[in-house]
Amino acid sequence: MVEGLSFNNLAVDEKGRVTVSGISSGIDLKGTVNAIIAAKRIPIDQLDARVVSNQNKITEFTNLRTAAVKLRNALSTLYGAVSVGGTSDVFKAKSTFATVSRADGTAPSAAGNLIGVSASNAALLGSHDIEIKQIAKAHKIASQSFASTSAALSLSGTFDIGSTTITVQSSDSLGDVRDRINNANTGANATGVSASIVTVSSSEHYLVLTKDATGTSMSVTDSGTVLSGLGLSSNNGATYTNVLQAAKTAQFYADGILDSSNKLYESAVQTSPSTQLGSSGTIRFDDGTTY
Repeated sequence: MVEGLSFNNLAVDEKGRVTVSGISSGIDLKGTVNAIIAAKRIPIDQLDARVVSNQNKITEFTNLRTAAVKLRNALSTLYGAVSVGGTSDVFKAKSTFATVSRADGTAPSAAGNLIGVSASNAALLGSHDIEIKQIAKAHKIASQSFASTSAALSLSGTFDIGSTTITVQSSDSLGDVRDRINNANTGANATGVSASIVTVSSSEHYLVLTKDATGTSMSVTDSGTVLSGLGLSSNNGATYTNVLQAAKTAQFYADGILDSSNKLYESAVQTSPSTQLGSSGTIRFDDGTTY
């Protein structure tokens, strides 16, 4: 029973809200109200939980679908996808390996340093013997000896590397000439010739020019005295004074057949195993340069 309730215990504010004070019934009005509100929210909380659960299920189903698509794509290759030449069929995949030996009994170079081999899925199983008679080499020439790399050479004029003109000033040193040559070997119109300085002793230095590509000779010419002053050529580039290494193309015997041009092989049927192949072919054994 509530005691002490009178109009003095009631108050109405300007917004019409009624408050009761001075009641000593022992009832927790605040807790009771909160419990009633919580009970009213039970259906809402249940709906929120179901929404979150459904969103999680959607995310998991999306991940499962992505994984299933990846698995399907992988299996389509594994069981043998239909493609031209069987290029997508893993059961038709071919790989290559090589062993090396030398006729003189000394340790051979690694196969990967001598030749590169690739095989498509359409390749037939088998083995082939490749005898390397000569490896490809880059053209390399050297100047005369110079006592310093930084002293002025007192050479003035121009010389050409291919169709590119190199200008030398009288104040240029051996190092400057090297840099001018290397600067011309850049960009879309690179000369294809690199320069370096080989130092034998503190008073003996050589300018060395090297063709970047193997198998073809460089062209270094002039109409003045720069090449002769450098000791590269005494006849304006017609011949070179110090040829350190001549340009060479690779030469192979493939299953005992030697290509007559030492540049190309072809798969045409020959009348005899000793007949040399012609000058055109479909299988290349060089750096891809067109001759």
